[in-house]
Amino acid sequence: MMEPNDAYGRPKLDKNNPDPKKQNEELIGLKLLRKFEYNKRKNRWENGTIYDPDNGKTYSCYMWFEDGDYNTLYLKGYVMGLKFLGRETIWKRKR
Repeated sequence: MMEPNDAYGRPKLDKNNPDPKKQNEELIGLKLLRKFEYNKRKNRWENGTIYDPDNGKTYSCYMWFEDGDYNTLYLKGYVMGLKFLGRETIWKRKR
């Protein structure tokens, strides 16, 4: 989801949310990341979740920065505790 508005210029909604009460909420400002704890030993945030509004699913997740670059956040979402089956994405801060 790269564009915040639909083809008619209206804000995109969380239409894939499994909770019908939330399907009319705007995607802009939606809380995607929840309940992370920092693991100092592994230098990453763990035991959190990431919500994917494209499919309405929530996944277990961990995230980290690399090489002191705090403008690039690496995230790995996975299911059923199987981290090797997950999907990794990179978020870059706009300047």
